[in-house]
Amino acid sequence: MDLFNAVDSTFVFVVMGHLTVSSLLCWLVRSEKTARWLSFCVGSLLILTSAIFLGMLHGVEAIVDRNIADPGMSSIKIDIEVAVLILPFVSAAIGSSLIAHVITSRHKFEGTESVGDISDAIAQRFQDELREQLSKLPGVLPPK
Repeated sequence: MDLFNAVDSTFVFVVMGHLTVSSLLCWLVRSEKTARWLSFCVGSLLILTSAIFLGMLHGVEAIVDRNIADPGMSSIKIDIEVAVLILPFVSAAIGSSLIAHVITSRHKFEGTESVGDISDAIAQRFQDELREQLSKLPGVLPPK
C-alpha cells in the first residue's frame, strides 16, 4: 500500500492548512514596531488554531486507521502521528510566548534576586497575611 493512499488527502490538507495559517500569523508580527494588540491577537489565534488542528487530527485519525490495513504500515502511521502532533504544540508555544511578551514587555526589573530571596519574600508575605487574618479572630493573636 502506497503511503499517499494510506494518508488521505484530507490529512495532508489539514497539516498544510495549519502550517499555512500559523506561518501567515507569524508573518503579521515580524516587525519590531508591531502593535501590542496585534501581537496579543496573533498569539491567541495561534493557540486557537492549534486547538482546532488537534481536534481535526482526531477526526482524520479514523480515515488513516481505515486506510492502513497492512501491519507493516503501522510503524509509518506512528511516525506520522508523532511528527504531526508536534506542530500544534510548537505553534501554541509561539502564541504563548507572544502573549507573555505583550504582558511583560513594559515591566522594568531592577537588580537580581536569587531563588532564596524570592522564597523568603513569599514566606514573609504569607506570614504577614496569616498574622493579619488571625488577629481578626478574638483572643487568638495580638496584632503585631
